[in-house]
Amino acid sequence: MNAFARDNSRPSDKSLPRRHTFTSAIRALRRRLRYGRARKHSADTNILPNGLDTLAAYFERREERYINIQSVVPAGKIDFAAMKARKLPPLDATLARTQTRNAETKYAYLRNQFPEQSELLAFHALLIALLRRREFPQRIARLFLRMWQEEGEFLAAELPARWLISAATTFADIGETTEQRLGGQAFSLVFDLIKLHDSERGLSGRPNTMPFPENAPDDRFPLAFDLDLYTLRDGDMDLTMLWRLHKQAEADPLFRPLGRRMFELLLHDNRTVFARVQKLKQANAGRRGAGT
Repeated sequence: MNAFARDNSRPSDKSLPRRHTFTSAIRALRRRLRYGRARKHSADTNILPNGLDTLAAYFERREERYINIQSVVPAGKIDFAAMKARKLPPLDATLARTQTRNAETKYAYLRNQFPEQSELLAFHALLIALLRRREFPQRIARLFLRMWQEEGEFLAAELPARWLISAATTFADIGETTEQRLGGQAFSLVFDLIKLHDSERGLSGRPNTMPFPENAPDDRFPLAFDLDLYTLRDGDMDLTMLWRLHKQAEADPLFRPLGRRMFELLLHDNRTVFARVQKLKQANAGRRGAGT
């Protein structure tokens, strides 16, 4: 297989000036010398050391049920409005994160993540933590959904992105409707992939507001699964993804405050791949307008 993928939206080498073709060949050779020949992943190996067993063992440990849940989620009807009005104490710098199965210890840590903010935000985080484990009490799921029913607008406005993503993941797991589950899954997956991709991208030292500079069309390594390169200059895949997310954000009234807030973040933060692709498209439109 060719070590470099060609962007078919560009002219072929035959239509390019001889000098450009020579320069492109030199760049491709330099990249080969630097990175070696690009090989696709062998079908008889696995990116995980022990395959699926690695995942199963990890989540077997991670999903052990919490103890002492009753001490932090008391019986009877919980007044979310009163909880929203109560402010948590200032940050306790001595309280460190620890792996625990004790719900009391977990809640103390989570309360410390929202210093001088509404207690409701910490209790929301506690419900999510409890729902991550196996054999959670069904009352916890009902409390999570009721909280979003009664205080969804407040939660969507006040929660930081990290907890918005966790809320979406929880909707994906325990949502009452298909729309809640699909919306939660879509938004949590998109945001997690942005975090994963841009954390790896950050190793380059390049700001996430800046697209990478373009190299020559025949100086690009192939994508995974032998996919064709996306036409960054004028493709519509990014727009299609955003439109689908918009529809999923609006599909269920309970999920809507969360979906709308997360969709707004995607539209207004210029540090995502969606924003970078738009910059490339705008630059291309400017070149077309200038006749270059």
